[in-house]
Amino acid sequence: MGILDFFRHMIDDDDEEYELEDELDDELEEEYYDDSDDGRIDGGDDEEDYEYIERYSTKDTDDSDSEYYKRLEKNAPGRVDISSFDDSDIHSYIKSQCDIIKDAANEIDMADEEYDTVTSYFSDIQLIDAAPDDVRDDIEKTAEQIAELTVDRRIYRTGENRISQHTFFRMERLEPHMPDALIEFQNNEAYCETVRKDMRMLEGEMMSLRADARDLIRKQKSVLSMAKMSAIGLFFVFCIFIIASVAMGEIAGILFTIVISLSAFIAIGLLWMLQNTKRQFAITQKKINRAEVLLNKVKIKYVNIASTVDYQCEKYGVKNSYELSSQYELYLDVRKEQQRIARMTEQLSDSEIHLEGILKSLSLYDPHIWLAQVKALIDPKEMVEVRHGLSTRRQKLRARIKYNQNRIDEARADIAGVAAAHPEYSDEVQIILDQYAHR
Repeated sequence: MGILDFFRHMIDDDDEEYELEDELDDELEEEYYDDSDDGRIDGGDDEEDYEYIERYSTKDTDDSDSEYYKRLEKNAPGRVDISSFDDSDIHSYIKSQCDIIKDAANEIDMADEEYDTVTSYFSDIQLIDAAPDDVRDDIEKTAEQIAELTVDRRIYRTGENRISQHTFFRMERLEPHMPDALIEFQNNEAYCETVRKDMRMLEGEMMSLRADARDLIRKQKSVLSMAKMSAIGLFFVFCIFIIASVAMGEIAGILFTIVISLSAFIAIGLLWMLQNTKRQFAITQKKINRAEVLLNKVKIKYVNIASTVDYQCEKYGVKNSYELSSQYELYLDVRKEQQRIARMTEQLSDSEIHLEGILKSLSLYDPHIWLAQVKALIDPKEMVEVRHGLSTRRQKLRARIKYNQNRIDEARADIAGVAAAHPEYSDEVQIILDQYAHR
């Protein structure tokens, strides 16, 4: 199998895999809304409840998925002109494309793992909905007890350092990963800002190089104009000296020789200026192409780290790491206060253990997470909110996977293009690919 066929085969396999994943995902999205009463919630106002669920329909989330993907693609790398590359540049270019493939593949692997986790939460919702009536009644009764006990416990809490129940349980779920998760979030934000500055700096350098290239083109035109004007002027001077030579004899001949020498000097000077300008333009163009390659890599890094930070904000329900840090500090204060109200918490803990035991009997992926969202077990509208949050997280992961898959496809196509346009590099391309394949 040739290099071109090899890349075509790999690209086709990846496309088929993600098409199947999208189909399964769409089926999972639709199942929750295909109830016998057209998505209406029992016991409430039909029109109001129907409009509430319709607001979170698959069609709306698909549109937001597309918009998020378009935002990622705005920073997609540009194409690189390799026609002026020498052997060393071609070698570096192929390696840079392989680095792009490697980095994008790592991003896809991480997003895939998180995507599976979010999908497992969707499956948990289905298992709860499919539970027998007596189990559902027990779940709702226990969840109501937990909600009431939580309210009673809050009566004893005073002061301003309070956080919502949802935030509390979210921090409790994150506590095993804190403060490492917070440090990682802060580092990602700092790295995102650094990469953004690097990208802006490279874009500024690109603009400067392009301005230099335009100046060199104008300089070439000026030199050519000077050459034309000099040629016309010398033509008239020659005509005058020819006429003068007839009248003045030997003296005119000496002056004519001087003018010829001066003309040759001017011609040589103009030719040197023209060649020097062309050489500088070629060097500038090469710098532009190399800067474009580097800018493409930085753009991909920026999109990946920016999407990671954006996803962390969505995952932790905050706007930035500072807000997460503040919530975590408040959570620690609340935990200290809980030690002083342990007796009231004991009954709540028993109810939570009972609820978690019921959920474990349903073979849920993560029964403990429902302690942070017991209202969803009581109120169908809250369950829709939970599902919408999971859907939003999964959409961003899907867009992130799609973006990186596109970068892999483009990098593969670029490498295949080098092999097709420059058959003499086929062996070298294969060697580099083999080196990256064994990493």
